Amino acid sequence: MADDIRFLRSKNRINNTIVTLTKEKPFHKIRLTEVCRMAGINRTTFYKHYQDIYAWKEHYEDNCRKGVEQISSHCHNYGFEQALTYFLQSMVENQDFYQMLSSEKFESNVMNECIITLLEHLVEEKLKTSDIWDIKFYSNAIKGIIDYWISTEMKQSPEEICLLCSEKLK
Repeated sequence: MADDIRFLRSKNRINNTIVTLTKEKPFHKIRLTEVCRMAGINRTTFYKHYQDIYAWKEHYEDNCRKGVEQISSHCHNYGFEQALTYFLQSMVENQDFYQMLSSEKFESNVMNECIITLLEHLVEEKLKTSDIWDIKFYSNAIKGIIDYWISTEMKQSPEEICLLCSEKLK
Protein backbone atom coordinates (compact mmCIF):
# COMPACT_ATOMS: atom_id res chain seq x y z
CA MET A 1 0.00 0.00 0.00
CA ALA A 2 2.73 2.47 0.95
CA ASP A 3 4.59 1.57 -2.24
CA ASP A 4 1.48 2.38 -4.31
CA ILE A 5 1.12 5.75 -2.63
CA ARG A 6 4.80 6.57 -3.16
CA PHE A 7 4.55 5.45 -6.79
CA LEU A 8 1.54 7.71 -7.43
CA ARG A 9 3.09 10.58 -5.50
CA SER A 10 6.32 10.45 -7.52
CA LYS A 11 4.37 10.21 -10.78
CA ASN A 12 2.33 13.27 -9.81
CA ARG A 13 5.51 15.16 -8.93
CA ILE A 14 6.98 14.33 -12.34
CA ASN A 15 3.80 15.44 -14.10
CA ASN A 16 3.48 18.68 -12.15
CA THR A 17 7.16 19.49 -12.63
CA ILE A 18 7.08 19.03 -16.39
CA VAL A 19 3.85 21.04 -16.69
CA THR A 20 5.53 23.84 -14.70
CA LEU A 21 8.70 23.71 -16.78
CA THR A 22 6.79 23.91 -20.08
CA LYS A 23 5.41 27.24 -18.92
CA GLU A 24 8.97 28.51 -18.69
CA LYS A 25 10.77 26.98 -21.67
CA PRO A 26 10.34 24.88 -24.82
CA PHE A 27 9.94 21.15 -24.17
CA HIS A 28 13.15 20.23 -26.01
CA LYS A 29 15.14 22.32 -23.52
CA ILE A 30 13.81 20.46 -20.47
CA ARG A 31 16.42 18.10 -19.07
CA LEU A 32 15.79 14.98 -17.04
CA THR A 33 18.22 16.15 -14.36
CA GLU A 34 16.18 19.32 -13.95
CA VAL A 35 12.90 17.39 -13.74
CA CYS A 36 14.30 15.04 -11.09
CA ARG A 37 15.77 17.87 -9.03
CA MET A 38 12.57 19.94 -9.06
CA ALA A 39 10.36 16.89 -8.42
CA GLY A 40 12.57 15.78 -5.53
CA ILE A 41 13.18 12.32 -7.01
CA ASN A 42 16.17 10.47 -8.42
CA ARG A 43 16.59 9.24 -11.99
CA THR A 44 15.79 5.65 -11.03
CA THR A 45 12.39 6.76 -9.77
CA PHE A 46 11.75 8.63 -13.01
CA TYR A 47 12.69 5.53 -15.02
CA LYS A 48 10.17 3.44 -13.07
CA HIS A 49 7.51 5.59 -14.71
CA TYR A 50 8.90 6.52 -18.12
CA GLN A 51 11.73 5.48 -20.43
CA ASP A 52 12.71 9.11 -20.97
CA ILE A 53 11.17 12.57 -21.06
CA TYR A 54 9.85 11.99 -24.60
CA ALA A 55 8.05 8.83 -23.41
CA TRP A 56 6.34 11.06 -20.83
CA LYS A 57 5.28 13.43 -23.61
CA GLU A 58 3.99 10.58 -25.77
CA HIS A 59 2.02 9.21 -22.82
CA TYR A 60 0.23 12.55 -22.37
CA GLU A 61 -0.41 12.96 -26.07
CA ASP A 62 -1.99 9.48 -26.09
CA ASN A 63 -4.14 10.38 -23.08
CA CYS A 64 -5.38 13.45 -24.91
CA ARG A 65 -6.31 11.36 -27.97
CA LYS A 66 -8.08 8.73 -25.85
CA GLY A 67 -10.09 11.36 -24.01
CA VAL A 68 -11.26 12.95 -27.25
CA GLU A 69 -12.11 9.55 -28.74
CA GLN A 70 -14.20 8.78 -25.67
CA ILE A 71 -16.10 12.06 -25.90
CA SER A 72 -16.53 11.68 -29.68
CA SER A 73 -17.99 8.22 -29.29
CA HIS A 74 -20.68 9.62 -26.97
CA CYS A 75 -21.56 12.74 -28.99
CA HIS A 76 -24.40 10.90 -30.76
CA ASN A 77 -26.00 10.19 -27.38
CA TYR A 78 -25.57 13.64 -25.87
CA GLY A 79 -25.74 16.18 -28.66
CA PHE A 80 -23.55 19.17 -29.40
CA GLU A 81 -24.16 21.33 -26.34
CA GLN A 82 -23.87 18.60 -23.74
CA ALA A 83 -20.79 16.97 -25.32
CA LEU A 84 -19.01 20.30 -25.83
CA THR A 85 -19.85 21.46 -22.30
CA TYR A 86 -18.52 18.18 -20.92
CA PHE A 87 -15.26 18.60 -22.88
CA LEU A 88 -14.85 22.24 -21.84
CA GLN A 89 -15.56 21.33 -18.20
CA SER A 90 -12.83 18.69 -18.43
CA MET A 91 -10.51 21.42 -19.70
CA VAL A 92 -11.33 23.63 -16.70
CA GLU A 93 -10.77 20.76 -14.25
CA ASN A 94 -7.38 20.06 -15.85
CA GLN A 95 -6.50 23.61 -16.83
CA ASP A 96 -2.72 23.36 -16.37
CA PHE A 97 -2.63 20.18 -18.45
CA TYR A 98 -4.67 21.64 -21.33
CA GLN A 99 -2.76 24.92 -21.28
CA MET A 100 0.47 22.94 -21.49
CA LEU A 101 -0.83 20.82 -24.38
CA SER A 102 -1.94 23.88 -26.32
CA SER A 103 1.22 25.88 -25.58
CA GLU A 104 3.77 26.43 -28.32
CA LYS A 105 6.43 25.53 -25.77
CA PHE A 106 5.08 21.97 -25.54
CA GLU A 107 6.07 21.58 -29.19
CA SER A 108 3.23 19.28 -30.17
CA ASN A 109 0.21 19.56 -32.41
CA VAL A 110 -1.76 16.89 -30.56
CA MET A 111 -4.11 19.34 -28.85
CA ASN A 112 -5.07 20.91 -32.17
CA GLU A 113 -5.61 17.49 -33.74
CA CYS A 114 -7.72 16.30 -30.83
CA ILE A 115 -9.93 19.37 -30.62
CA ILE A 116 -10.50 19.52 -34.37
CA THR A 117 -11.37 15.80 -34.49
CA LEU A 118 -13.89 16.23 -31.68
CA LEU A 119 -15.35 19.41 -33.14
CA GLU A 120 -15.76 17.85 -36.57
CA HIS A 121 -17.91 15.10 -35.03
CA LEU A 122 -19.91 17.58 -32.98
CA VAL A 123 -20.44 20.04 -35.83
CA GLU A 124 -21.51 17.29 -38.20
CA GLU A 125 -24.11 16.19 -35.63
CA LYS A 126 -25.26 19.73 -34.85
CA LEU A 127 -25.59 20.88 -38.44
CA LYS A 128 -26.87 17.52 -39.70
CA THR A 129 -24.57 17.82 -42.68
CA SER A 130 -21.85 15.82 -44.33
CA ASP A 131 -20.56 18.80 -46.36
CA ILE A 132 -16.87 18.65 -45.50
CA TRP A 133 -16.38 22.35 -46.27
CA ASP A 134 -19.02 23.41 -43.75
CA ILE A 135 -17.69 20.96 -41.17
CA LYS A 136 -14.09 22.20 -41.56
CA PHE A 137 -15.14 25.87 -41.56
CA TYR A 138 -17.25 25.71 -38.41
CA SER A 139 -14.93 23.32 -36.57
CA ASN A 140 -11.98 25.64 -37.07
CA ALA A 141 -14.04 28.69 -36.10
CA ILE A 142 -15.03 27.02 -32.83
CA LYS A 143 -11.42 25.91 -32.34
CA GLY A 144 -10.45 29.59 -32.57
CA ILE A 145 -12.95 30.44 -29.83
CA ILE A 146 -11.59 27.66 -27.61
CA ASP A 147 -7.98 28.71 -28.26
CA TYR A 148 -8.81 32.27 -27.24
CA TRP A 149 -10.65 31.00 -24.16
CA ILE A 150 -7.60 28.94 -23.14
CA SER A 151 -5.22 31.87 -23.76
CA THR A 152 -7.34 34.13 -21.53
CA GLU A 153 -7.14 31.60 -18.68
CA MET A 154 -10.68 30.24 -19.16
CA LYS A 155 -12.38 33.19 -17.48
CA GLN A 156 -15.81 32.33 -18.92
CA SER A 157 -17.63 29.20 -17.82
CA PRO A 158 -17.81 26.16 -20.11
CA GLU A 159 -21.54 26.83 -20.44
CA GLU A 160 -20.91 30.39 -21.65
CA ILE A 161 -18.38 29.20 -24.24
CA CYS A 162 -20.72 26.43 -25.38
CA LEU A 163 -23.57 28.93 -25.77
CA LEU A 164 -21.31 31.24 -27.77
CA CYS A 165 -20.28 28.35 -30.05
CA SER A 166 -23.91 27.26 -30.49
CA GLU A 167 -24.91 30.79 -31.46
CA LYS A 168 -22.15 30.90 -34.09
CA LEU A 169 -23.52 27.72 -35.66
CA LYS A 170 -26.98 29.19 -36.25
